[in-house]
Amino acid sequence: VNLANGNQYVLSQVFLPEYLSQVLAQTQPPSNWLIGLFDQRGVTIARTHKAQEFVGKPANALLVAAFQNRSTGELLHVSREGIDVFDVFMRSPMTGWTLAIGVPVADLDAPALTAVTLASLGLLFTLLVGVWLALGNGRRLADSISRAAEAAAMIGHAQIEPARGLRLAEIKRLHEAMRQAHQDLMREKEARAEAEAGRAALYASEQTARALAESQNKAKDDFLAMLGHELRNPLSAIAGAVEVVRLRGVEPAAGGPAAAQDNAARESAIQHAHEVIARQTGHLSHIVDDLLDVSRVMSGKIRLTLEPVDLSVKVQRALDTLYAAGRSGAHTVQLQLEEAWISADITRLDQSVSNLLVNAFKYTPAGGTVSVQVQALGDEAVLTVTDTGVGIEGSLLPSIFDVFVQGTPALDRAQGGLGIGLSLVKQLMGLHGASITAASDGPGTGSTFVARFARTAKPPEAPEPPEPPEPPEQLAPAAQISLRVLLVEDQPDARETLCELLQMSGHACVTAADGPQGVATAAKELPDVAIIDIGLPGLNGYEVAACLRTNPATRGIKLVALTGYGQQQDRLRALDAGFDTHLTKPVNVTQMLALLQELGARG
Repeated sequence: VNLANGNQYVLSQVFLPEYLSQVLAQTQPPSNWLIGLFDQRGVTIARTHKAQEFVGKPANALLVAAFQNRSTGELLHVSREGIDVFDVFMRSPMTGWTLAIGVPVADLDAPALTAVTLASLGLLFTLLVGVWLALGNGRRLADSISRAAEAAAMIGHAQIEPARGLRLAEIKRLHEAMRQAHQDLMREKEARAEAEAGRAALYASEQTARALAESQNKAKDDFLAMLGHELRNPLSAIAGAVEVVRLRGVEPAAGGPAAAQDNAARESAIQHAHEVIARQTGHLSHIVDDLLDVSRVMSGKIRLTLEPVDLSVKVQRALDTLYAAGRSGAHTVQLQLEEAWISADITRLDQSVSNLLVNAFKYTPAGGTVSVQVQALGDEAVLTVTDTGVGIEGSLLPSIFDVFVQGTPALDRAQGGLGIGLSLVKQLMGLHGASITAASDGPGTGSTFVARFARTAKPPEAPEPPEPPEPPEQLAPAAQISLRVLLVEDQPDARETLCELLQMSGHACVTAADGPQGVATAAKELPDVAIIDIGLPGLNGYEVAACLRTNPATRGIKLVALTGYGQQQDRLRALDAGFDTHLTKPVNVTQMLALLQELGARG
């Protein structure tokens, strides 16, 4: 300090290091912080920790180097106490002293660590919450996706339940879309399955129909071949017999033993020809009757008239008839007949038993044996026919009762027949409530047919019929009635032959070849009886009858329908058309003449 008198004085203030250390301590820093004051050379002037130990001593070399190079800064180093500290320092430009504050790194890291820890815990919590939410949502999403995947896997295989509990709208829509796709696919599969089943059914039906058609076509061909054979045989015999009559039917030779012998031979030949014609005509009629019977049975148009019958008696009578007709052949017949009463239609029972016996005789070679047995077994009457004949092939056995079925015929067709006999037997048995079976061990082993009927009680003995009254001693035979007969027939041979037979029987006969001519001839001739064929040109027989019935002049003529249609409905139709009666072709001449006498007797 310069004074007025020119003297210079120096005013100084001494600060003890302890004082400076106390000043530093008065700032009340954290107890673990270090505050130090250093001179220009880096010697410690004051210090908050261990001042007595370190005041007057150099500071940390790293710190000294740092504040000598710059006036402010920070430094991370290890204090002389061995603690990691972070120093912040500032040097005074006036004094050159440096003040440094050292904060332990741990104190600095703790808030950061706390902040980091809190942040980490917050992050962890956030992560945990996120994970929980993610897991929950993921689980729901996974469940939704899993259910969607299951639904996708079930498309076309199993029913998909409606979407329930699915929170994700997109997944729910996906689920519903797959469910709808499944329903559409199932409907398509069902429609396809139905179409496939229908196609398979149609294919099977077509195959069955084709097989049936082929079988029926073969049966038709076989039947036509058999029918042709069966018709040609009797027609051939008839044609031969007619030729014999033509050649032998000349005037008998006159005079001498040779002429007498020749006349006897001629008459014998003609008689034999007549027998052949009659027999073969009967055979043809039998063929037609069998065909018609099968047709009537198959169409349900046969009605049975049932009455108590002893089956053994019917079998014996059928055998007697075959013996008399010479149809039993050179066979040994073994009989074992036991009384067994059944309820049956006598005519149809005779037909069935005869067909069974004829079948046995026909397919058993000469010298073979046919055994016939009737037994009363419990509630059944059993007819058994066994032969030692040709037997039945195994493939044929299941269809032996089908119509037109026969074994493979030999070229000579010695057995003959149309293959309808056994079919007719089975169906007639069925109408009686009976059953029939066939058995055979194969070709050459014979066959056995067993028919089973329901037994009935034996009826009480019927009283003996009264003796018929004695006829009058001088009863004259009925006189032959001669009638005027109109024959309307379009077939010339049949028309001329039948007209000649009528004339030979004492009747007057006029003819017409078609319907209109028949109506005109009837109106002109006014016959007693008109025999009218049904199948006529111009007007059929029914129309001719209607015309005659509506004309007062011809209304009283007795009308007889003549036709090849002989079923019951044909007879009824003829009666409805105005005919008095009905005759079936071929005409039984005796029956026709008797019918004319009956009509003549009626007036």
